[in-house]
Amino acid sequence: MLKNRKLLLSMLGAILLYAIIQLASLPQLSQAAAGIKLPESAWLGYDKDYILAFLTQLGAAGRSYYLYIQLPLDTLFPLTLAYMSLEVFRTYLPGKTYLSLLPILAFSADYLENGGLLHCLLSFPNLSQTVVGLASVASVIKHLTLTLLLLLVLFVLGKTFFRFLFLRSDT
Repeated sequence: MLKNRKLLLSMLGAILLYAIIQLASLPQLSQAAAGIKLPESAWLGYDKDYILAFLTQLGAAGRSYYLYIQLPLDTLFPLTLAYMSLEVFRTYLPGKTYLSLLPILAFSADYLENGGLLHCLLSFPNLSQTVVGLASVASVIKHLTLTLLLLLVLFVLGKTFFRFLFLRSDT
């Protein structure tokens, strides 16, 4: 079913990073934020006041954790996910190179958001409305493209798994 080692390794890497982020990093950050939703999970974006309140609530230790733990993990994850998606498309949908645009767009939007949040962390409390606005737009684009990307990857892998289980020959 899985045709290549690169695909398997990229899937395992993406799953491992996702688990670390969801089970360790984000809960720690959420606790420090004390009820303020993390910018990464704001599907409809955010504004300067929201980011200022979030970073203020985090305190110095929370901002340091965000800078040195969360952002590096959140920088590796989109890269791993984009690579995995590209491998899925290359392996199971050869010739459909236009699909490569979706993981590249999702990856780029996530990096733009991370760059904006990094700028906010480094310039706190003097936040730029322009930087926050661009990060917010990137966040919305990231959520939309990631949703489409994950649905497409799940569909392709599900279809492949279905074929493997039910349509394989008995030779």
